Amino acid sequence: MIFEMKKYRASILTAIAMLLAFVANAESAESVMNKAADCIKKAKSVSADYTALANGDSLNGKIVISGEKFVLTSTAISTWFDGTIQWSYDSKSKEVNITEPTAEELQQINPFAIISSFQQSFKPMLLKAPKGQYKVNLTAKDKKADIKHAIVTFNASTYLPTEIQMDTPNGKLTIKVKNAALGGALPIAAFRFDKAKYPKAKVVDLR
Repeated sequence: MIFEMKKYRASILTAIAMLLAFVANAESAESVMNKAADCIKKAKSVSADYTALANGDSLNGKIVISGEKFVLTSTAISTWFDGTIQWSYDSKSKEVNITEPTAEELQQINPFAIISSFQQSFKPMLLKAPKGQYKVNLTAKDKKADIKHAIVTFNASTYLPTEIQMDTPNGKLTIKVKNAALGGALPIAAFRFDKAKYPKAKVVDLR
């Protein structure tokens, strides 16, 4: 009887030790988000192809970011942001609008911004995800925020996003990210509108 009790206690202790080891090694939602944000912040540049889906429409494009700076290009609209000023060019109207966007506006334009600013804006919670991925649910801390909820899926090896879903004032926006990769340093000019390349563009300064 004593032997059986010792054996039972040993089994319990082993189970507890295994559970503690699992918890210690498991990623938390905040850990995943911190590593993803750190990866993007430290990279000289990050580039990716993307497909944006909203209200039954889809748009393909490419994004290149470097810190807070980014450039989004597509056949319909292209956007440049140098860290302060934003240029948005509409290929149909041949018009480029110049603005100084808020942090919240940037989250809706640059899908990677929601990762970098999560600590200030969102409460993260880890969701169940397929092997090789992390999925994090983000809930806005401010109930009046434009983006009240988002779900970000990451590649578990690179911590780069593969999909971002956001609830925006205009409805649900899903961004599927493909071929995300780290790159080298880029000049500031890469993140500014080049009037010489768009000589017929009408410039509208909304600042």
